[in-house]
Amino acid sequence: KLPGLGQLAGGVAHELNNPLATISITVEDLQDALRIEAKSVNATWPELSPALERIRSSVTRCIGIIGGMLDLARHRPPTNEEFRVNDLVTRVAEVSALASRSRSKQVKLELSPEVDLARSDPRQFEQVLLALLSNALDAVEPAGTVTLRTRRLGEFFSVEVADDGCGIP
Repeated sequence: KLPGLGQLAGGVAHELNNPLATISITVEDLQDALRIEAKSVNATWPELSPALERIRSSVTRCIGIIGGMLDLARHRPPTNEEFRVNDLVTRVAEVSALASRSRSKQVKLELSPEVDLARSDPRQFEQVLLALLSNALDAVEPAGTVTLRTRRLGEFFSVEVADDGCGIP
């Protein structure tokens, strides 16, 4: 059954990549056009730029998830890349904050400047962090808060996801 699941994941991934590529290119074109137009209409660009960037960022994230599905189908080993931990944590918080605001929940960041580079698979790290953050957001009441915290622990670092929910009864 596992090879069949991998084939299904590969098929779904390929089907989703085409519309996501179209969305990504269209957003880039809109950003370029608005940047040019904003020189004459200063109010438009500051309002639309963050929204377009969130769309582009979400599309990039979806493409990464699809890449993960394809990796599963192809049995590709994880990468070992250097990335900035606090930047990745911030990106995850920004993506999740959009959904949580509609439910009156907040995502708070407490990032240690002592935490800098890590070597790992950043896509897998991001997926784990997104899963933890999603679970924490589900656990808190409306108007609740989830805190993402980074700390240096000697030669290591930690990323904590803490919520103000009631916990497991």
